Amino acid sequence: MTAEIFSFCEFASQRGGSLSIQGAFDRLDPEAVPVFYTALRIRLPAQRPLADMQMVTIDPNGNLVCPPVALKVTGPVTNFVIKNRNVKMKLPGVYHTVLRDEGKMIASIPLFVGNTASLPKRNVSASSCLN
Repeated sequence: MTAEIFSFCEFASQRGGSLSIQGAFDRLDPEAVPVFYTALRIRLPAQRPLADMQMVTIDPNGNLVCPPVALKVTGPVTNFVIKNRNVKMKLPGVYHTVLRDEGKMIASIPLFVGNTASLPKRNVSASSCLN
């Protein structure tokens, strides 16, 4: 299984198997951007036609930011567009959004929230959300 595209963006849409992404980013001021999108394109191996996956986001302390998002992959290639609205990101730092399948991390992307230049380094990694 491969996450061919996994990105935060200003806008995303899908139509007829095509995934359109506008304004990909990895830094966010949550007060200035109350709505953003997560765009994914998942490819399954030929021997596996279906998959039930999960996407989770953890804060700099390793806590879930919101409930996990269920993703049902229904063919060899499936696109997903998730609209994130009013997500509570109160702590400045590095958040991780993780795509997992059967408890295994498939892909992870960071999101730097607030002024990250002055933040202390934290030892919270994407793998901590697999517990």
